[in-house]
Amino acid sequence: MLPDSPRGRLRWALSESLIVAGIFLAWIAVAITATIVLRVLTFPFRVLLGQSPLPADVLLSVTVLGNAVLAIGMVTSLLYVAVRAGTILLEYAERGA
Repeated sequence: MLPDSPRGRLRWALSESLIVAGIFLAWIAVAITATIVLRVLTFPFRVLLGQSPLPADVLLSVTVLGNAVLAIGMVTSLLYVAVRAGTILLEYAERGA
């Protein structure tokens, strides 16, 4: 439940903000890891053939990867906020009843 004091509410809001920021940072870490793995896997093609396979170039594109991370991070954050808001509403309804 939400704290009653303004200081407690501020602390609660900051902790929730850190959780949402952590969600975005986790997805950025996943994207960086995927980029490193794809670069390692396509390295032999670059050395032997002088070029990488076409899908790897598309996946390693900054705009494609950035847009994917932004979309997935946004959906995950919105899902967290919706679930958290629902939990607070249910607790409020139980307390008021």
